[in-house]
Amino acid sequence: MANRYCGFGEKKKIVKAVATAIEGISGVVFVDYQRAYDTGIGPEKMPGGFVNDIRNDREQILVDIVKNTLSIGVVLWTRAAEGEILWDKIDTLVNAATAAIRADPSLGSQTYDVEISRVESDNGSRHPVGVTVLILTAVYYSEV
Repeated sequence: MANRYCGFGEKKKIVKAVATAIEGISGVVFVDYQRAYDTGIGPEKMPGGFVNDIRNDREQILVDIVKNTLSIGVVLWTRAAEGEILWDKIDTLVNAATAAIRADPSLGSQTYDVEISRVESDNGSRHPVGVTVLILTAVYYSEV
């Protein structure tokens, strides 16, 4: 296909674009890939996150075009210092991540659209560390 349009993307580039958006959040000091647990992550790497591709559903819609629905998990964590409210820190990080992702829903023309389909939090049960997971759904097209 000679012409490329917004929404024709590649999974690796989409995951990288999400990581780049998270890295661009003020104060975020660490972003990694394909990890779920913050084992070995100390206070010096907080706030931070992991970006994981979870699932990619493919549907052939034309002879040479596939519609991909990619689920991406973004695990975010932050730490509350003495006297800070952990829930406020979690909310601030989630709001910043949401704004960063929504700032470019095409992720540099790699996707047709990205939506945040789910937000889960540990509600501060690991105080002073708070963990939240954002589930993104990205629709993009590719050649067969």
